Amino acid sequence: MRLDNLKRCILDEHDGLELLYQNKPIENASFEKSVVEQYNNSVTTNTLSLSELKNYVDISQEEFDTVNQQTWYMTQEYKDLDIKQHLLNKTSNEIQTTRVMYEYKMFEERGMLDVLRFMVYMIDTMRKNNIVWGVGRGSSVSSYILYLIGVHKVDSIKFELNIEEFLR
Repeated sequence: MRLDNLKRCILDEHDGLELLYQNKPIENASFEKSVVEQYNNSVTTNTLSLSELKNYVDISQEEFDTVNQQTWYMTQEYKDLDIKQHLLNKTSNEIQTTRVMYEYKMFEERGMLDVLRFMVYMIDTMRKNNIVWGVGRGSSVSSYILYLIGVHKVDSIKFELNIEEFLR
């Protein structure tokens, strides 16, 4: 295995066999060109009902970020999560609800609802696996939504922090 300039893992033949032996998915992995050609040739020649692998493509940082933002790595349950309702279910008074709706609109205008879904997935995964993360840092603590999700432990309503500091 080697890393490309974007720190993506590029797998060789040995790495691919290890994934297959471990019954792990290989469809979205990046393999060296020779491995892709050998694998796809075997699938075609033996008329196997397996998906062909895609060739590894060297792309720019901007393209890499765009692709990653379109293919969030989380379970379908989180991809389908009604994030607005999820957040509103965590509120207990009108002040909290108003703040959530205000921030939600800001996240929505910036096309960042998948970011919120991913944050819920990530925090749930860390909790499930007993992974510790920080109390809060920087301007993100001004987001009440991130507080509700559990990204940080700073109640921005209690401390009257302005969300404008985070989502400029």
